[in-house]
Amino acid sequence: MPTETEHTDSRHDDLRSLRIDHSLRDGGGEPPAWSRRVILGGIALIVLLGLAALAYRALASNTPEVEVVRATAEGSDVAGSTVLSASGYVVAHHKISVNSKVTGRVAWIGVEKGDKVKEGQILVRLEDQEFRAQYEQSRGVVESYKARLSQLEHGSRPEEIQQADHNLSEARATAMNDKLNLDRARNLFAQGVTSKQNLDDAGARYDASQQRMNSLEQSFQLAKLGPRAEEVQRARGDLQQAEGQMAYAKSQLDATVIRAPVSGTILERTAEKGELVTAQFASGAEGGPRGSESCR
Repeated sequence: MPTETEHTDSRHDDLRSLRIDHSLRDGGGEPPAWSRRVILGGIALIVLLGLAALAYRALASNTPEVEVVRATAEGSDVAGSTVLSASGYVVAHHKISVNSKVTGRVAWIGVEKGDKVKEGQILVRLEDQEFRAQYEQSRGVVESYKARLSQLEHGSRPEEIQQADHNLSEARATAMNDKLNLDRARNLFAQGVTSKQNLDDAGARYDASQQRMNSLEQSFQLAKLGPRAEEVQRARGDLQQAEGQMAYAKSQLDATVIRAPVSGTILERTAEKGELVTAQFASGAEGGPRGSESCR
């Protein structure tokens, strides 16, 4: 049976076996020479890499920047390529119905369905004979009122005043002669030489010549004074009214030419040459005349 001393010796032997034997290293405990060379080489390599990095950064600041563009794939007509096809309806973003402002018969159409038009382009012409006649008539009225107003503003001409004075002088002479005849008739009637009828006739002639003389006297005074301010103002009002009627007739005449309100495409044409078209408010009436152009 082992004793306590034997157990103690065996534990010491086990501990000795676990110790590191430093006597096995080369050079009596110093690291080998090749390991030192490896370490120094690694340090030198790290230093060189750091210097190279610093030099690259210094030179990179002067290097122009290169723009990088991502390439995108484009369609090709190569046989076998996939082509996407779809069917559907093209809906206009804006749709405008072009109608006539006046009632008239279509004389000319300059567009077809699908045509491209520009703003202000003539689409349709209506028959304009009646509208043109109304415009010419209203323009004649305007010219007449202009002449009358000009006459009133400038007053009577010297020739007119002279003519009025001449007529007045003639009337005065006639009245004076009739007065002498009347006095002679009175004396003869008092002597019983002439009849009462002759006396009455002489008195009537004198009264008529007196009235004519007074009328020509007033005309002569008015010719010298010129027209009244009220007459001039009334003439201006008549002219302004006539010009308004002419402007309305001109707008009706211009409305016979239908133009495109915007640039776009003709989507639908509901009027044909020879048809009667009317304004938009009546175009939808059942049985009534209609006609329009749709564009987008």
